[in-house]
Amino acid sequence: MKKATVAAVAAIVFCLPFALSGCNTNPRTVFRKNTGVKLPENVPATTIDTTDGPFGDGEILYTFYLNKGDKNAFEATVSSAPHWLPLPLTKEIETLVYEHFSAFSARAEYGYYFFHDEQNDRYYLPEDYDETSYSYDFVFALYDSAEGVAYYYEQHT
Repeated sequence: MKKATVAAVAAIVFCLPFALSGCNTNPRTVFRKNTGVKLPENVPATTIDTTDGPFGDGEILYTFYLNKGDKNAFEATVSSAPHWLPLPLTKEIETLVYEHFSAFSARAEYGYYFFHDEQNDRYYLPEDYDETSYSYDFVFALYDSAEGVAYYYEQHT
């Protein structure tokens, strides 16, 4: 009986942090932490999160809708923030985001984008990146200045 109790307690102690890791995830906090840019308070957001399990494989997509008053301030912030670049996307990032992963489909002509290759800790993709990689871990954010919408996308495979 003692072995079963010890095993049950060990399972709970090991699994509980994984189970609770997403419970207090605030989309605005995740956006700020991973892109370096703070969103205005009270920005409405939609969330799609397919990550599950202890390894967190899947996709996260947050869409933030800025009001007219917040658009100008947010655009001024992203235009001078580190690693945020004006559109258009590089061909490599466009191929990765839109051709390899179809969950993210929003496009913009005007605005800014952010990209972080978490596997290699770089904020760009080289021209000769490996399109046949078995694993992708990246953060992509897009600000559509014409619509006042900010998108946040994470891919973990």
